[in-house]
Amino acid sequence: MSAEEYKAKGNDAFRQKNFQEAIDYFTKAIEASETPNHVLYSNRSACYASLHKYDDALNDANECVKINPTWAKGYNRVGAAEFGLGKYEEAINAYNKALEIEPTNAMAKEGLTSASQAKESASSPNVNDMFGKFTDPQLINKLKVNPKTAEMMKDPSLVEKVRKMQTDPQSVAQDMMSDPRLMTVVTTILGIDLQQPPNGGAGAPSSFDNDVQMKDAEPASAAAEESPAPKKEETKPKAAETPKEEPVSSEKELADSYKAQANTLYKQKKFDEAIELYNKAWETYKDITYLNNRAAAEFEKGDYDASIQTCLTAVDE
Repeated sequence: MSAEEYKAKGNDAFRQKNFQEAIDYFTKAIEASETPNHVLYSNRSACYASLHKYDDALNDANECVKINPTWAKGYNRVGAAEFGLGKYEEAINAYNKALEIEPTNAMAKEGLTSASQAKESASSPNVNDMFGKFTDPQLINKLKVNPKTAEMMKDPSLVEKVRKMQTDPQSVAQDMMSDPRLMTVVTTILGIDLQQPPNGGAGAPSSFDNDVQMKDAEPASAAAEESPAPKKEETKPKAAETPKEEPVSSEKELADSYKAQANTLYKQKKFDEAIELYNKAWETYKDITYLNNRAAAEFEKGDYDASIQTCLTAVDE
């Protein structure tokens, strides 16, 4: 096949989120190309970044701008890779270079804002100390033997999310929106000593002794997070039967409407407004997903102390 045909297959695989397959096709396209093609390196860089292989992503991004130093998107790739590596100053420089070439480049503007905010947040000693706990090389093993997280860490998908958290701690905010188990993981990492005594659970700090497993930690509740379940049609139960599930209350419907509005604001990075609406949802109806989302918004905003406190409140519930 020609380089263009390999490229087309790589693009299709990327759209389907088959990133490793896309990498293979783009590699073949690079090999088949008669002349160095900056777009192919850019595309492969995006695939590596999607797999959190930021060193490889940076190598391809640098090759891209070496081939075509006048292409703004190439510097966006450099910025994204540097950001993934936690090199925020280098990311800022790359996005600024993209804007020098193309002042209206929306991706560069957004990347510059994110990198600048991350640099500012990372300069806080408390943030550095907190993120240091996420990068503990023994974190996965400690979570697997910790009584609070051992059972849930049997799920490979959760293990993968924790690994992602280790390379990009700020990504936990997005993942917490869809998987409440991460709230338990985060509070465990930040709130107790994960190094358990040899004999097992005894000896863990008493402040967590009475914690209970979160009720909505199952995958089904995570899937339901995106939109509230439709109100079930009320049927009159037989005299001898008790309905298995109560009809959705008007308070729940109102709270879910607040949450939906807050989710929209969250995606727009209007975190203060989103937090206010998550609070309204929680005050209207006590559903732990509202706290879960509020903690994510607080984390994205950079208010880490508030996010941790919200996580603790949710676990207590």
